[in-house]
Amino acid sequence: MIIAKRRRRGNTKFLIAIVAMAVVIVILLLALFLRGSEAITDSGYISVDYNYDAVIVRSEKAVTTDSFDRADYFVREGKYADAGTHVMDVYKRGYNDELMLSLQQTEREIYAAQLEQLGETRDSVLNGYNQAVDALESQIAEAVMNGNTDEVAQLEIELKLALTERGEYLRNTLQETETLRALYKTKQEKEALISTWRSSIVNEIAGTISFYFDDYENALNEDKLSIMTSDLITSVIKGKGAVEWTTEAENLAYRVVDTSHWYCVFLTPAHQALRTVQGMSYSIDVAGYGQFAATALEPMISGSSAINVLRINQELGELINVRTVKVKVKYDASGIEVKLDGITIENGQRYIELMYSEGKKKAEIDVLSADGDSAIIRVKNPDEQAIVAGVRYWIQKKKISLKKK
Repeated sequence: MIIAKRRRRGNTKFLIAIVAMAVVIVILLLALFLRGSEAITDSGYISVDYNYDAVIVRSEKAVTTDSFDRADYFVREGKYADAGTHVMDVYKRGYNDELMLSLQQTEREIYAAQLEQLGETRDSVLNGYNQAVDALESQIAEAVMNGNTDEVAQLEIELKLALTERGEYLRNTLQETETLRALYKTKQEKEALISTWRSSIVNEIAGTISFYFDDYENALNEDKLSIMTSDLITSVIKGKGAVEWTTEAENLAYRVVDTSHWYCVFLTPAHQALRTVQGMSYSIDVAGYGQFAATALEPMISGSSAINVLRINQELGELINVRTVKVKVKYDASGIEVKLDGITIENGQRYIELMYSEGKKKAEIDVLSADGDSAIIRVKNPDEQAIVAGVRYWIQKKKISLKKK
């Protein structure tokens, strides 16, 4: 006898339900995995160095004057000058050096006539002037041989002053003769003619004097820090020429620099989590110029870059005439450590999504230091509740990189 087996429809439906539930769970888990994951804040310490191309920004004033063909300098390059110091004389375009040569010839004739009246008489004061003049002439000859043009220029200024002082001493000491009287008058007339071509520039503010320019004195100045752009910084670093900002009718005469403080400015990508933090202290190594302590100003977002500005309250030194440098910045911090993946960036600002029992909270943060995997953070607004260790946070699947795209 054949016995027919009955199918168990209930078991089949049950198996289908189990499989369907498993598929749903897998899909949910996969979706959750693709969306991100949770992590817990910890305490940590990160110390890293990063290298940047940077520009130097100074607190300086560029002094301009009417266009000139010739100048006499009375302050040496790199020397400090008080307000009221006679820095230089400039001679308008069209000035002819033959006027000065003619005056110098008259001055030599005056000195010869003065010596003739003196005869063999020489007092100690005159001997002192003569020794000073001889020494300066020897130093100028040596500087010329060594090709030291800056030193030659300064020594020539000192020689001119020494000759003038000697001439005034002899004029006040000797009784005038007809010859001397005529020569003094000729000298006065020639000086009056030269003065119509000459303008004297007197320092208005105290500072260190420099006669070197790169045409970025106006755009890359302390008073322009808040309006600098990433395009400007990039063009300077790439060595593109600056746009001249003086008119055709004027020339740059010299710079007055406050060397007590200066700025080092560099760019980082806006999508990058790590940048300097306002008020934080950093140790920087400027290649070829030494190590300095620096304090950060608030970074600015410009285009696709963040402009980082470090203020250094140390003497500028040789950087008075340097615009671009290689700089190594040390990011050294301890505090709350999170995975770098847990930081999101929106409109240039950094955030972390904290997960509390009452719900999620999005906190704007500063990144104090970061390596390739982790970051040390703090809340940006000091009025907000500080982030502590042991708090859950959400890690977005998209990774925030320290490297440029």
